Amino acid sequence: MRAQGFKHVAFVDRLGDTFRWKGENVATTEVEAAVDEHPDVDQSVVYGVGLPGADGKAGMAAVKLHDGAEFDGAALAKHLSGRLPGYAVPLFVRLIGEVEQTSTFKSRKVDLRAEGYDAEGVHVLRDGEYVPFYADYPAEVAAGRIRT
Repeated sequence: MRAQGFKHVAFVDRLGDTFRWKGENVATTEVEAAVDEHPDVDQSVVYGVGLPGADGKAGMAAVKLHDGAEFDGAALAKHLSGRLPGYAVPLFVRLIGEVEQTSTFKSRKVDLRAEGYDAEGVHVLRDGEYVPFYADYPAEVAAGRIRT
């Protein structure tokens, strides 16, 4: 909690545990739980990334697949849309080889967030499936041409 003056207080969440998208608060732990329920996913880390011209931060999930699993963008999108409200489904999925953790076993979201969505292994949500990232995607989302 944080004092706001005049005997008012505000509830404060830990930085990085929530982000705001489409006027809604998104809890990263809820999204991570939904991603981790997918049978091909070993572990995930969810965080918000800024898009030029868009209000708030879009969801991005860094995903480590089980050994031998193949990424199926349509299956993952269907899985997530059945478990999360539309605003909470990540727009970006980045395939990673390992989820790095701190000495206290917290995921290194800050490093992933800094790398953003223009990185190797990134897929974007389009027409009900995750497809490989393309440069015009962030502008299309900001302009409302991509339904989320």
